[in-house]
Amino acid sequence: MLTINADQHSLFQNYHRPGEEKRMVVILLAGAYGDWLDAGADDTRDFLRP
Repeated sequence: MLTINADQHSLFQNYHRPGEEKRMVVILLAGAYGDWLDAGADDTRDFLRP
């Protein structure tokens, strides 16, 4: 499971106790699986959008 920081997300920042790290799951579009698996390290950030 891949997660990203959710400190600034308007909804997910409220799902954790104060002081705990706020994380949310990254969901890839079905058509992007192959692109994700073939992406280089520098290109993977393009997929990490909440």
